[in-house]
Amino acid sequence: DHAAFDCAVLLLDDATLTGGLADTPAELMATLTNLLSAFRASSQVPLFLGLVPTRPNRDDVPQGLGPESDSMEMVLAGNYAMAEFCKNSESAYLLDFAGAMNKVGNSWHAPRDFAANMSFLTHTGLRALARSMARTIGPLFAPPSKVLVTDPDNTLWGGILGEDGNQGIRLTKSDGGLAYRHYGEFLLYLRSAGVLLAISSKNNFDDVRDVFRDRSEDLAVNWDSFSSAQINWDDKAENLLLIADELDLGLDSFVFVDDSLTECERVRHALPMVTVIHAGEDITKLPAQIAASRAFDLLRLSEEDKKRADRYHEEKQRKQLIQSEMSMDDFLTSLNLTIRLDPLGSQNRERAHQLINKTNQFNLALERPTPAEIDTRVDDGNELYCVRLEDRFGEYGIIAILELRPSKEHIALKTFVISCGALGRRVEDALLSY
Repeated sequence: DHAAFDCAVLLLDDATLTGGLADTPAELMATLTNLLSAFRASSQVPLFLGLVPTRPNRDDVPQGLGPESDSMEMVLAGNYAMAEFCKNSESAYLLDFAGAMNKVGNSWHAPRDFAANMSFLTHTGLRALARSMARTIGPLFAPPSKVLVTDPDNTLWGGILGEDGNQGIRLTKSDGGLAYRHYGEFLLYLRSAGVLLAISSKNNFDDVRDVFRDRSEDLAVNWDSFSSAQINWDDKAENLLLIADELDLGLDSFVFVDDSLTECERVRHALPMVTVIHAGEDITKLPAQIAASRAFDLLRLSEEDKKRADRYHEEKQRKQLIQSEMSMDDFLTSLNLTIRLDPLGSQNRERAHQLINKTNQFNLALERPTPAEIDTRVDDGNELYCVRLEDRFGEYGIIAILELRPSKEHIALKTFVISCGALGRRVEDALLSY
């Protein structure tokens, strides 16, 4: 019974791809695609396909005497077939089995162990595979963090702005500051994946703004890359509370980066729900530190994720409008709000699962169903709608999930989830009215 499982993982070795599944790369691709399609036809559980590594001893033959080029072609063809299947199928994801083995060198496979007891992976290989599987499958159960708050001193630039001044901080090749620019490029990469960026800094506000103005050619990020900034001489834990309030997001979705061990310990102690990362002296390691925290791991980057940071920028414009003296009714009228309800389908299924699982504040059921469980509930007669919202500033995307269970006497409200970014727009009133 596939419904009893949260997901399925397929791991193949290179001998399987070269040992009889097919005679040619083209035949192998067709065979794998057919097998995977047959599985998908009988089950909708999330499927993780491991990219096949090549054993380090496969080329232990005199040069030119072994069929290694043919074997390599078969491995490449098998990996390509799985990659294409994931690209074209719902809830199918690549697991970088090959990449995980490459990270530990040749120690993941021992010919002696394999000859003695068919142990394909050594203990080193098993540990590397376990880490890779945990990171790849983990986002199925744990939603990613949404906000990265960074202190700019010794992270976005080298040096301390209050001591070194606008032109004294390091940002270029000539002053040894390129690594700091690369950290800024990494932040932009996260932003393009929907992560909101914010600044918390003990500095004069105008001094920091001047850096972004005067050193714009040297900085990878600009001022508008950040959705919030608390730049003052106050407690950074208090500033994180202010940023959370401004963005209307829970602190359990925050990652805090600072070069000061004291500031890191202060935030850890005051706000234990925040993921804290200390930026050491070697700033080149900081992107890897953030990635290793797993805070921003995703199953797959959706269109909704890509637009999230820009939508918060649009939200700033809305808040500026609401801060005027117009009434709430007049404000909502001026937005020209439009709501659309779409039934659950292939185009919105992944976003529906993501929104249900990561929304905590306005989630009346607080259930965490898998994609397969969502499909089962719909198959059993539940009506599930993905709600889109749009106003004159732009699209919010899918901001709510409504799941109804109709019967002869009544309609049961099984799931009612609204993104915090849509609260205050009376979306909940409109949905209940519907």
